[in-house]
Amino acid sequence: MPERRGVGVVPDTAWAPDALKNLALGLALQWGPDWLQPIQPRLARLAPELDAHQRDALDALAQRAMRFGWKAMANAMRLDGGRPALPDLDAFRSSLGPEFGWIDHERLSRLHSQSAYYALK
Repeated sequence: MPERRGVGVVPDTAWAPDALKNLALGLALQWGPDWLQPIQPRLARLAPELDAHQRDALDALAQRAMRFGWKAMANAMRLDGGRPALPDLDAFRSSLGPEFGWIDHERLSRLHSQSAYYALK
């Protein structure tokens, strides 16, 4: 599992609507040239109304959600006949708990896939 910023940080994002939180998580989950890159510059382009503190808080939230998802997947996996069995999407959502209830289906699916990738790596 890659090392990320914001370990243990619980950002204050009560002000942010779920759509904005999902935008931040989606940016953090992107593969390609932006993989593991800070999301603040992309957030500034997509949501110019956000100040630097808000962009930092959304980045910390996205990093926390990713880290929690990776750990939840690793904890949820079990061996079935000698091979790993991954939880389905609903079980994965349940393992994230209410703190991450704001994650929409699209981002949840991507977090599930990436978490499985790291758990099996």
